[in-house]
Amino acid sequence: EPKLVIVSREISRRVEAEEAVRRSEERFRSLVQNASDLITVIDPATKLLYQSPSSAHVLGYEPLEMQGAQLVRFVHPDDLTVLLNFIREVLKTSSEALSIELRLLHKDGSWRAVEIVGNDQRAAAGIGGIVLNIRDVGERKALEEQLRQQAFSDVLTGLANRARFTDHLDHGLLRARRERTIVAVVFLDLDDFKAVNDSLGHAAGDALLIAVAGRLRESVRPGDTVARFGGDEFAVLLEDASGAGEVLRVAERIVEALRVPFEVEGRQWFVRASLGVSLSTSGQIDGDDLMRNADVAMYVAKGRGKGRFELYEESMHDALMERVDLLSDLQEAIADASEFVVHYQPVLRLETGEIVGMEALVRWQHPERGLLPPDQFISLAEESGAILPLGRWVLEQACHQVRTWQGQHASTPPLTVAVNVSVRQLQHAGFLQEVREALEGSGLDPGDLVLEITESVMMQDVETTIARLRELKSLGVRLAIDDFGTGYSSLSYLQQFPLDILKIDKSFVSTVGQGGDGSDLSGAIVQIAKTLGLETVAEGIEQLDQLAVLRSLGCDLGQGYYFARPLAPVQMDAYLAAAARGRRAA
Repeated sequence: EPKLVIVSREISRRVEAEEAVRRSEERFRSLVQNASDLITVIDPATKLLYQSPSSAHVLGYEPLEMQGAQLVRFVHPDDLTVLLNFIREVLKTSSEALSIELRLLHKDGSWRAVEIVGNDQRAAAGIGGIVLNIRDVGERKALEEQLRQQAFSDVLTGLANRARFTDHLDHGLLRARRERTIVAVVFLDLDDFKAVNDSLGHAAGDALLIAVAGRLRESVRPGDTVARFGGDEFAVLLEDASGAGEVLRVAERIVEALRVPFEVEGRQWFVRASLGVSLSTSGQIDGDDLMRNADVAMYVAKGRGKGRFELYEESMHDALMERVDLLSDLQEAIADASEFVVHYQPVLRLETGEIVGMEALVRWQHPERGLLPPDQFISLAEESGAILPLGRWVLEQACHQVRTWQGQHASTPPLTVAVNVSVRQLQHAGFLQEVREALEGSGLDPGDLVLEITESVMMQDVETTIARLRELKSLGVRLAIDDFGTGYSSLSYLQQFPLDILKIDKSFVSTVGQGGDGSDLSGAIVQIAKTLGLETVAEGIEQLDQLAVLRSLGCDLGQGYYFARPLAPVQMDAYLAAAARGRRAA
């Protein structure tokens, strides 16, 4: 009877052990059956011994479709070594779980990024293999990539940002030194971009920046890096360039691409950019120097007229420093305007030689540099905003001076005065009132004041410009389009502007009478003006044969060195007196 008790105890222990194993297996099955992660059991040769039902969710396969196959068949070729090394480590480190990330083949043919946590459970009852917990981390990877892109990309345009550009530039310079190639940086700034935000708002400005980014991508070579540095500043990195010629061709393509008008909120905008180009011709130059040089060249391009590119030269740095000093002097001079003077260039009727008016041209009597013409400081005034007080002062001076001359040198019709208007002035909300006050304060008849606006300024925002010009016309002043033929306008645009006068640019006049196309082009412009009922003024007449041809073409008025240079007020007074004596003698 004691023997029976012993047997009973042994059977009881075995039953308890078997029950524990059964419960363990049930827990395992319950866990893996309901887990969202894929639970896989493999042998050391990667044979699939078990697949949980979630294999359909993670990899698109039903469990039995994969069972018995080799896991290596589903691993991306580039990740195969990673998996085999991982299994080797798992087998060596049975006490802890290890993890890796790799790509597995989905049933639809795509590769899915997964994280695998592995543990050696070959000795575990009911398992007998290496347990792999496989989790799809595609969304996490996508988020990580998105965050990485955000860290190195411009959010608005999708271009590279300054950080990525700098990184590419540093790597490009290292490779260029090894391979003896050239790296180039093109730095560009949109000219007068503030006008878009001021006229249409920041949403329209953003839309324009996105469109500009697209044009830049289309203009560069495959593999070049295009970046936005913020605001309206962009940069292009060109690696493996064959020489300066190839780089400058890219810069030229960018300038030309931006000449085509942009459609923003139903309006056409003409955008120009100033570009600076620098080359790593010196093997020791670093990225900061290359970017600084391109920036310097860009400012030189702005100072030379905008809408163009310049290649960096050593002398430019000194010129930029001089420009900075000049800007400081300009801001001081603007405060009281005592250093500025207005000179006047006569405008004559070509048929009779009679003076009919003049153009007002500001000069800066710099205490150290002497008398400076507008091309040496007007662009600085525009960039700094100083053009607003300076332009108002010139307008007031010109109106007062010409009204005085009208009283001293009576003529029929009365003398007129033309005053240049910058883009900043035209877009300034208070400009209309400034013109009204200048007329009222001087007593000048509105019809004797001509406001000259360059073609490129008019074309930036046609609808806004038309509205502003109509407001000015309501005052009774006359309007002239300056530098016609050098910008972007077409006849259809020209018809929309409420203009009175069309000025033929001196670049056309200079070739008149030389046997080239100058006479034909000038003649065509005169005919356009006549068709639209506009008076024509030829600028830059310097020779008698130019005068003769322009007369024969039917051009109405003209100005230039052939008649007189811009004259100081006392000189202009003497010119008018001499003209009056000539009329009396005739």
